[in-house]
Amino acid sequence: MKKVLVLLVCAMTISLSLVSCGGGAKTPAEMEKNLWTYVQKGDYDGYIDYLIDISADGETKDQMKSMKSMFAGKIQSSMEEKKGLKEFTVKTVSENETSTELSVTFTYGNGSTEDQTATYTKVDGKWKKQ
Repeated sequence: MKKVLVLLVCAMTISLSLVSCGGGAKTPAEMEKNLWTYVQKGDYDGYIDYLIDISADGETKDQMKSMKSMFAGKIQSSMEEKKGLKEFTVKTVSENETSTELSVTFTYGNGSTEDQTATYTKVDGKWKKQ
């Protein structure tokens, strides 16, 4: 009985960590929400790791990882200047089987807002941020 309980707790922990890290994201909108949730929580390393995971492959991925601390520092500096990311909304502008365009609206702690467009393309059956 004790072994079953330990296994159950382990399985639940793994499941929760995958969901919280975006492992369960299936659509570009979910992926974009997961990405900006890292920034909202102040987890800039997590943001960069997730961005690399959803946007790069192979050699490009390795190059981006080697510059991770620089990227994380820049996003952190930008967020500190804007007093953090208060909230964001992600809306689908257009989508088809191989491409999705999203509109992302950010509201920062200093009251300013910003709109961005995010594009995802399906490559080898996986969505990739462009």
